[in-house]
Amino acid sequence: MNGVETVSGGIESSIQRVDPHSTGTDLPLTRMQIDQLHAIAQELIAETAAELPGAWSDPHGAVALFVGPTNTGKTTAAKALARELDTQLIRVKLVDVFSEFLGGTETNLEAVFHAATNAGAIILFDEADALFGKRSDVREFHNRLAPIEADWLVRRIEAYPGFVILGCLTLPAHWEKLNRVVHFGPAAAGKG
Repeated sequence: MNGVETVSGGIESSIQRVDPHSTGTDLPLTRMQIDQLHAIAQELIAETAAELPGAWSDPHGAVALFVGPTNTGKTTAAKALARELDTQLIRVKLVDVFSEFLGGTETNLEAVFHAATNAGAIILFDEADALFGKRSDVREFHNRLAPIEADWLVRRIEAYPGFVILGCLTLPAHWEKLNRVVHFGPAAAGKG
């Protein structure tokens, strides 16, 4: 089934467990992107070496940004990183967890974190611009609540005992100083 398994029922149906070892639809990565992913993996391993020498052991609040247009290799890169860290990958589109009810988005996001914690997985939040920036396909209701939900997500990422990747079209202002940023598409060519 090309390495993607969708969990059934409720919000769980938006959560995809991606087999990091399947390579059927992977897009090619540049040498620079591969080097950046390897550096991120080594940094994560080094940060947790005191707890469990020689292995990655889920650092709290670890996050990376994969920035670039749709279909430029962000999921491929997340799979490569999961392979290098020898862990699972869970992918969810942030637009799929939005709720029109107060607190509903946070409840849905908590279900994602719970599933990822149980699987010991890296989380790839695809289309994170929907929460951290303005997008034309996000309804006005969500634009009003986005700052509240974004703040909640940032706090939850900081508490998550694992690694989170935010896939974005553009670099969100909140994360501009983050050192774990990998660019894809045309922007990647200018980052060399």
